Amino acid sequence: MFSRYGIRLKMPHFQRTALLILLLILTAYQWVLYIKKGQEKIEFNTVETNYYQAKMDSLKTQYSKSKPNIFLINPNYLSDYNAYILGINSIAFDRLKAYTLTGNRLKSLSEFQKISQLPDSTMSRIAHRFYFPEVKNSFKEKAPIVKKDLNTATLEDLQQVHGIGMVLSERIVKFRAYLKGFLLFDQLHEVYGLDSLVVDRMDNYFYISKVVEHQKINFATASLNDLVQIPYLSKKEALQLIALRSKKELGNLEILSEVFKDSPNKITRLKLYLQ
Repeated sequence: MFSRYGIRLKMPHFQRTALLILLLILTAYQWVLYIKKGQEKIEFNTVETNYYQAKMDSLKTQYSKSKPNIFLINPNYLSDYNAYILGINSIAFDRLKAYTLTGNRLKSLSEFQKISQLPDSTMSRIAHRFYFPEVKNSFKEKAPIVKKDLNTATLEDLQQVHGIGMVLSERIVKFRAYLKGFLLFDQLHEVYGLDSLVVDRMDNYFYISKVVEHQKINFATASLNDLVQIPYLSKKEALQLIALRSKKELGNLEILSEVFKDSPNKITRLKLYLQ
C-alpha cells in the first residue's frame, strides 16, 4: 500500500520482533499499575468520619420530624385567593364578605360556619387554617365636655381642642380683642391658619354667650368716630358711607350694597354692628 504512494517502509525482521516485544512490555506494565492501584488501601480518619456521619444523621432526623409552615388566616380578612386555596365556594365567600363589610367581626369557628353555611366536612378540613384574634375592649369612657364661653376662654382652654396649639390660641385671643368679642362662630374662620375642621371641632367645646353686651350703632345718626369703631370698617370706608348718606339723604343700610357691592360677606359682617 505504501509503495503506491511512493513510500517504502523497510524494517528488518529482528527490528519488527523487538518492537512487538516492547509493546507487550508496555501493555503489561500498565496492567500491573492498574491492578496495584486497585489494591491500595485508603486510610480513613475515623474520628472525622464519625463526626460528619453524626451530623448527617441529625439532619435526617430533624428533616423527618419537621412539618411545613402553615400560615394562619384571620377570616375577617379572607381574600378570594385564600378562599379558593381552601376550597371555599364563591357563595359562602360572598356571605362572609357581606358580613364583615358591614363592620361585624367573626369571633369563632361556630360563627364562621353559621355565616358561611359550610358543611361540617369542609369545616373539619379547613378549621386548622384559621385564627380568631381576641378583641380587647380598650374603650374608656371619656368625661363629658363642659362647654365654655368662647369670649372668656383662656389660652389653655383653647388648646384643649385638637389642632390648636400655642400660636393659634394666641391668634384667636388677639382677634377676639380686635372684634371686642365674637358675635358668631363663623368669625373664627377669619383667624389666619385656623382650619375649618378645627372650627367645627371647637363647637363641641365652646359657645358664644347670648348676653354678650353688644349695642348696634344707628347708621342714620352714626358719626365718623362711631363708624371707625367697627372692626370691619376702615376710616376711608367710613367717610365714603357718610358722604353717600349725605348725598342721597338715606339713613338705611341699603347704602352698604352700593359701597361694598363686590364684598357681600363684608356687608353681612357690618350688619352685625349697624342697624
